[in-house]
Amino acid sequence: MTIHEILADVKSDRVKKVIMDCDAGNEIDDQYAIAYALGCDKLDVIGVSAVLFFNAALVKSFEEGMMESYREILRVLKYVGREDVPAFKGCTARVDSPDHDDTHPDIYPQDSEAVDFIINTANSSDEIVYVIATGAVTNVVSAVAKDPSIKDKICVIWCGANCLEFGAGGEFNFHQDFTGGRYLLNCGVNLILAPAMGYEGHGTQVLREGREFIQKNFPGDDEASTYFRELPAEHDGDYNEKPDEWSHVFWDIGGPAILDCTENAELSVITAPRIRGDGSYALGEDRHEIIYMEKLNPAPTLDRAMDCIKKLIKK
Repeated sequence: MTIHEILADVKSDRVKKVIMDCDAGNEIDDQYAIAYALGCDKLDVIGVSAVLFFNAALVKSFEEGMMESYREILRVLKYVGREDVPAFKGCTARVDSPDHDDTHPDIYPQDSEAVDFIINTANSSDEIVYVIATGAVTNVVSAVAKDPSIKDKICVIWCGANCLEFGAGGEFNFHQDFTGGRYLLNCGVNLILAPAMGYEGHGTQVLREGREFIQKNFPGDDEASTYFRELPAEHDGDYNEKPDEWSHVFWDIGGPAILDCTENAELSVITAPRIRGDGSYALGEDRHEIIYMEKLNPAPTLDRAMDCIKKLIKK
């Protein structure tokens, strides 16, 4: 499929095969994004993989971060009653580059269950597989580097990097595996870039809601409702201590939303930006094309995500 055909497919009502690749141990938005994807009738989630992260406030290493993500993924699958969906451990170290070339770095891929699952799924599927990456892209780029033939068999939706107008790509997900992020934009794999940070109204940063929104959507006393209602309190004491002030950005909900409620997203085909060694964007070069998410309408997107999660909980 060409990138324009993929854009048409994204906008179609066809049910898409999806792999969720998440750093669920680092934040609270991955959990809602995973459950959203699982509860959405437009997505067929065939696996969830754990990706590494390092956050000194939470873990002591990238390997520990991956394991925390894996445990949290299993927790989500249990609470939404979808333990039939397989979960996979990801890479325990970031990719490395053999030459650190400033323009088109190559990489040494890492091995993991997640990498093998992405490769095997892509090669055995009779249709394109969408890989929604909500953290570092270590698992994804390792799969592409190990088997370049899958570039045309998958489409990566990456919730990461900054909006192009920022002039530099760096944000948390990008810097978790900087070499991997640069490779993703260079390697030619089908890509939908859903940037995190941008000027007002741009990027997945618009997906912000407060405590009342969470409490309203998950009022029940059952185990699953309690989990989704109280999850923010596990990461932020202000959720209960300052209920009127607390709010959070649910960045990763943007990944499934691009496939589920495409009408809420502004998507266009652009020339892939290049990331220089200093992290700045290089634009306007003669390169391959990708799909870029300029804007996302937050209110209907968040409401739709919550509806999909609640549908799972009520079963």
